[in-house]
Amino acid sequence: MGKLVLLLCLTFLAMTLVMACTPPGAPCTTSSDCCGGWECNPSAHRCTKVGPKLSLRIQELISTRNE
Repeated sequence: MGKLVLLLCLTFLAMTLVMACTPPGAPCTTSSDCCGGWECNPSAHRCTKVGPKLSLRIQELISTRNE
């Protein structure tokens, strides 16, 4: 029985290490490393919160105003 419990513990530990996602603020290489709702910042290589996406038209209006 003890061997079975040890085997289960090792199995759960291995699954956790393989399937775990990177917490916010931790180093990452791609957005798939980060937990859901977070993406890898390409310049900082850290998991950061995804901000609201602006539509292309709004982005164009903002860029023409700033020029």
